[in-house]
Amino acid sequence: MSRPRTYGIHGLMEWRGVFPLGRTSIAIDFSGGTFSGLGHTPATFTTSDRAIQHIIETSEHFRSGRVKRILSVFDRLEEQQQHNAAEPPEPEPKCGKITYEASDPNDAADWLETQALISTEGITDPERLIELAAANRITLSIGPNTRTKTKKT
Repeated sequence: MSRPRTYGIHGLMEWRGVFPLGRTSIAIDFSGGTFSGLGHTPATFTTSDRAIQHIIETSEHFRSGRVKRILSVFDRLEEQQQHNAAEPPEPEPKCGKITYEASDPNDAADWLETQALISTEGITDPERLIELAAANRITLSIGPNTRTKTKKT
């Protein structure tokens, strides 16, 4: 088993995809899509089975862009860390930086969700919240003694 990957199909609430597999085929059910006045959520399917991931990613549905990989916050953080490690650090901008001091991790997560419009997906670890904020050019400090836990970008 590998890390779970989520695949989605935009514009549908449910979809049964038929993916070729040699002389036969496999049916995969995508579900959970929603529509509202504020937008839509794609129908999704999550698997940690490498064989199923390979079948989806080599299919015509995936190559044509009908089925896409949906990245989670953790995937985005990991990609950001890999990208940052490969490139030299860029000079820090003089303006446009946001700083927020939170009283606790729940306050920080709420502020990131409501004010910065960054999905935290249940992250409550202060260090992970600070990393997530830093990836979005936000200096976040958490706790009563915020100077010890501040991480600058």
